[in-house]
Amino acid sequence: MVLGAAFVGLCAGAYMCTDILFNSDTVGPGVLREYPALSRHLRHRHDDVLVLDFQSGESVCGRYVRLVYNKMMNPPGARVQMDYSIWDGVVGNAWHIPEHILHKKGEVLRFREEMLQGKGLYPGDVIGFYYPFSFYNGEAEGSNASFTHVAIVLGAVRTRPVIAHFFKSPFLSVDRAERVDYLDRVFPLRPVVVLRSARVRRRIDTMTGKVL
Repeated sequence: MVLGAAFVGLCAGAYMCTDILFNSDTVGPGVLREYPALSRHLRHRHDDVLVLDFQSGESVCGRYVRLVYNKMMNPPGARVQMDYSIWDGVVGNAWHIPEHILHKKGEVLRFREEMLQGKGLYPGDVIGFYYPFSFYNGEAEGSNASFTHVAIVLGAVRTRPVIAHFFKSPFLSVDRAERVDYLDRVFPLRPVVVLRSARVRRRIDTMTGKVL
């Protein structure tokens, strides 16, 4: 029985590794042509897609999400870029963002499995992830948070949510930290919470209810 369980574990591990190696987690440049609603947040550089028009120089996921959030909330072509993240509570370390968003009349939602198919997620939503290898898990637990990493939802490709985040990992393809990934392809990150600012909620209220 023990050997059988070990064999099943090895098979599962092999399948996971194969899945990661041969199925891309990163959104490709074809998205720019096929999904204009999503591509307005992206730019094409060589064979890659990025969100920011510059190298952010950030090394912290929370500050990177703040930069992307401001780009998404400002009208395209605005001469003056407003720092909406301060007004909306999208500030601080990942595990401190919930209290700031709540203070600014936003909401914190439990992540549901159906959200992996885009149901109940909207552009501008911030997702908190549990990362088992994070050095900050203890600090996050001390702040009553179950996560140490955040990413922001850009939109979706068909029903697959697309996120932007600052995360360098040997488990993911593309050797860089500023990433545009499919939400269902970010092993070993595990989504646990959705942080929705009051501004994003107001935008949702003006929509027809169609997700992403």
